[in-house]
Amino acid sequence: MIRSLRKGSTTVELWYKYGSESIAAKNTEVELMPDYAVFRTTLKPVDGNQKDDADNVLKKDNTGFNKISFSDQQIHDIASKFLNAYDQIKYLKFELIYEKKYCFNVSLELFNDDGLIFIINA
Repeated sequence: MIRSLRKGSTTVELWYKYGSESIAAKNTEVELMPDYAVFRTTLKPVDGNQKDDADNVLKKDNTGFNKISFSDQQIHDIASKFLNAYDQIKYLKFELIYEKKYCFNVSLELFNDDGLIFIINA
């Protein structure tokens, strides 16, 4: 079962050892699997600077890439309801789509009233 969290645009922050980069994203969703959930979003840089930032974090220096965050009330609320409704979820994965699919085992933290932080498990 796939549940859309936001079909339109949002902003994702990619955190790495030097700080974070904010990049536009679209088609954010969560998919329920037999015993885990997969969060998924597609990066859609709006300009050359965002493209360079995504390239630097994901392609050139991904050794320090450690978390992905959203500050989006709709994504926060729908994701919270979804996760609370299914007690068979034992772990989470995150798929970040940008020229190819990057897949991470993650843990999730809620922050403020509108934020989600996906911490990449080493």
